[in-house]
Amino acid sequence: MPIEPFGLPPLEAIKLLKAKGFDKRPTFDWRDMWSKDHAAAFTVAKSSGFDILDDVYKAVLEAQEGKINYKTFVSQLSETLQKKGWWGRQEVVDPLTGKTVKAQLGSSRRLDIIYNTNLRTAEAAGRWTQMEALKKERPYLRYVCMNLPNSRDEHKAWHGTILPKDDPWWETHYPPNGWNCKCTVYELAEKDLKRYGWQVSDSAKIPYSEKVEWEDKRNGEILEVSRGIDPAFDYNTGKVGIEVHSSKVLGHSLQNMNVELAAQIASADFVAQAARPALEEMFRAIKKENPELGKRQVVVGALNEAMLKQFEKAFGHAPSNGAIILTDYRMAHLLRSDKVERGAAITPGEAVNLGTMLAHPEAIMWDKGKKNFLYVFPSTAEKPKDKMKVFRDKSKVVVEVDAKEVIIEGEKNKTITVVKTAGTVIENNIYKDKRYNQIWP
Repeated sequence: MPIEPFGLPPLEAIKLLKAKGFDKRPTFDWRDMWSKDHAAAFTVAKSSGFDILDDVYKAVLEAQEGKINYKTFVSQLSETLQKKGWWGRQEVVDPLTGKTVKAQLGSSRRLDIIYNTNLRTAEAAGRWTQMEALKKERPYLRYVCMNLPNSRDEHKAWHGTILPKDDPWWETHYPPNGWNCKCTVYELAEKDLKRYGWQVSDSAKIPYSEKVEWEDKRNGEILEVSRGIDPAFDYNTGKVGIEVHSSKVLGHSLQNMNVELAAQIASADFVAQAARPALEEMFRAIKKENPELGKRQVVVGALNEAMLKQFEKAFGHAPSNGAIILTDYRMAHLLRSDKVERGAAITPGEAVNLGTMLAHPEAIMWDKGKKNFLYVFPSTAEKPKDKMKVFRDKSKVVVEVDAKEVIIEGEKNKTITVVKTAGTVIENNIYKDKRYNQIWP
């Protein structure tokens, strides 16, 4: 019979919610942190300028762990927030515009939304982990709308939709699909379809599956979102949550791993696959108007054995850390507009695939003067139509070992291995330049 969505121990949900707790981001408006970013970090709209995020997160986690119920969540948290002045309608300064506006801070209704949204998205992410493990035995999902008085028409129309778990439709339509959305999914085996006389849906004929334009009035950007899904929910909370959690866990492990051991997996594809979702979100964040930097970091790879030997030869000791980190500051720098206009920047596709590029370079060079490593790749940029312009046929990524770098705004400098910059070059300028020694392959 179909697997019910309730009654399962929320162990995976708790694990994913704890991972979000390492990245708490104060925001002023719910649009300040877009869709998939919510799978990576914990936030509350209008929390910017108030010391409340830790309090709200702690209460949400305790509720998810079953330590407190809804009534206790509301009563305890409302008391705490009122003491801290985060309650009712107040005049506050919008950090984006600098203007003072009247805004709703804490309220019973807002706490209800915070409670339900965080618990339902965490449970959805946790259930996806469990369902992926049973994909072979139960390969299908059935969309279930609770048909409540406030259920959206589109969600009612999707009720009963049955598709394989790996169908692209679930990339955007895996619930919850909006604020206070109570929709869910059941898992199905082949025998369930026969027992109930159900058939797999034709994904091309599912109603209200088209994209519609939506204007983010916060910054004027026009985006395409799925019809019937609130913009902040236009992604698979389960799949993305797992990807983000895996990226954080792997990144943390690499940073705390012995450099020789990390070198053994420097070319592993799973490292690159784990980094990709976080790199995509970082790219989207830095391309916003007036982006907030100093908020994100991604472990994109590790120094390989040849690099360890070269570093020890040059400095007489091993690197302090073998994990290669890209910060949002550095991504913004290597994709800055003046560099793009000169044709000297790597492509956006290369930026979000940086993990794969570092795992499978064409060559690795040692800069004898600057004591940096250069990863070299064939450029994926289009050749300029103007034949007078020189085509830079190679892309390079510069990695500095044991650099003093601010990873997150407000923190002290840390000694890390960091992507310093990246760009395009002419092949001869790399391979025939006496400043560089090729150390791999």
